[in-house]
Amino acid sequence: MSTTTTTARRTARRAAALASAAVLSLVAPVAVQASPAAADPLPYDTAALEAAMAAAVEEEHVAVVGEVRGERGRWSGADGVRDLASSEPALARDRFRSASTTKMLVAVLALNAQERGLWRLDTTVDDVAPGLLGEHGDVTVRELLSHTSGLPEYLGPLLVAESGDDYSTERFLEVVGEPREPEQLIAYGAGAPWTPRGEFVYSNTGFVVVGELLQRVTGQRLDDLLRSWVLGPAGMWRTSLPDDPRLPGDALTEYATMYGERVDLSAFDPTMFGAAGGLVTTTEDLNRFQRALGSGRLLGAGSVRLMREVVSTEPPAYGLGSYRLPDPCEPGSYLHGHNGASYGTWTVSYASADGQRAVTLAVTGRDLDTLTPDLSAFNALVGEALAQTCAGEPVQPGARSAAPVAPVHDLVDRAPLPPRR
Repeated sequence: MSTTTTTARRTARRAAALASAAVLSLVAPVAVQASPAAADPLPYDTAALEAAMAAAVEEEHVAVVGEVRGERGRWSGADGVRDLASSEPALARDRFRSASTTKMLVAVLALNAQERGLWRLDTTVDDVAPGLLGEHGDVTVRELLSHTSGLPEYLGPLLVAESGDDYSTERFLEVVGEPREPEQLIAYGAGAPWTPRGEFVYSNTGFVVVGELLQRVTGQRLDDLLRSWVLGPAGMWRTSLPDDPRLPGDALTEYATMYGERVDLSAFDPTMFGAAGGLVTTTEDLNRFQRALGSGRLLGAGSVRLMREVVSTEPPAYGLGSYRLPDPCEPGSYLHGHNGASYGTWTVSYASADGQRAVTLAVTGRDLDTLTPDLSAFNALVGEALAQTCAGEPVQPGARSAAPVAPVHDLVDRAPLPPRR
């Protein structure tokens, strides 16, 4: 069963709509219990999904794309426009920057390297790259993947240092448009005050380090490694880890609101995020990743268990490059995945343990002027989509909703610019 819905909204009001996404929050579903499955799964309520997508765009996003896979088959849809200049409608198969969902794939690479005998999770940074973290070379791969190494975030220090006294939008675009080497990002993070080792503190720098270690231990570029170990086996033919700012013609343009102005982020250089969040992908491909991981095509069962074994129990709990959320279809079970936030796109990708039920959604347009925007419509879309992965109706009809959970640091863990002087 497959239904594809694409709804274009071309009015000037829609064309002017921009993001309302929190810089420090993650959307996650309210746990709901599903009724016993009927003999035949219910069809998708496409009207409800379409309405939820339209509401997300009304919430001042530019475009929304999504794919839902579950007991009822497959549904994909889109709303809004791919690009504000052309008003070309967004399509469900459009590519986008998925930011921190990249961490799931990098964690798979790290665990695959352990399965191949190239290292162990307890391998230290100095074992592979002596001196990369200075006096903190005893930090392990496991600690980096679980955000418990104490290694600080690099984004804030980099942006503050390179903006100097120029806090203009133009200077910001210049800074994020510069090509970067992993060592440069790592140096900005490692030079900041470290947090206590063993404490969960979300840090993108850790995954940049893991990416650099993987390149050294395998002798391969990270993008090549990703293609051979993950993208190929999972059938993710439209996913890449580019080092070029130019997006494909079928990609959603990123936008942000800064100082009250709408900003086109096409000049953004993905090496600014690197192994922590440089992925360009589609909703279909991320769901393919979830199925491949859950079915054992990417890792052995023991490695998957390690990836999902939580080290932080604060909701949503975190393992190795993977969040854990309550499963709305199977009480007592969990969904696994990751969220992502680039400067102009929000992404959510979660799946059941076996990967057969999966939801991936992405919205473009973010308001970087505020830390607490209203995300209720996007939350509702996430909840509606997750509820519809179940074979039957939720016990409580009103439970098709989602609510914000405790703040979670994501790729963009703070407003990117200091206040204008």
